[in-house]
Amino acid sequence: MTMKIPFLVPACLLMLSLPLARAAAEAVADPQAAYEHAVRAYVDAAGDQLKAIRTELDRLVKTAASADGRKRFELVYPKLDQADQMLADLKNAGPADFDSIKSKFEQTRADMLKTLDAARNG
Repeated sequence: MTMKIPFLVPACLLMLSLPLARAAAEAVADPQAAYEHAVRAYVDAAGDQLKAIRTELDRLVKTAASADGRKRFELVYPKLDQADQMLADLKNAGPADFDSIKSKFEQTRADMLKTLDAARNG
């Protein structure tokens, strides 16, 4: 009888640990899920940033001290719209196209931010 107890304890521990081991193996075995999570996080963060910039730009246009100031800020809108379009393309991109579209998006966003900085500095 004493031999069965030591055998049952490891067997029970093994049976309890199998689902955890399987879940860990599935997480490691599915790099696509990790990739999709990273893409979603990047796209969500970029979208939040563009929304914040649009909100700020709307405020700057409304509170500009002069017509020239408003016009300078209004020149940012087409570039912001272009960045929004690139972000939409990024959301729909497959793994083969994601990096090239991301690169174009980042360049478009950088150009838009330069235009916004120029408008701020008059």
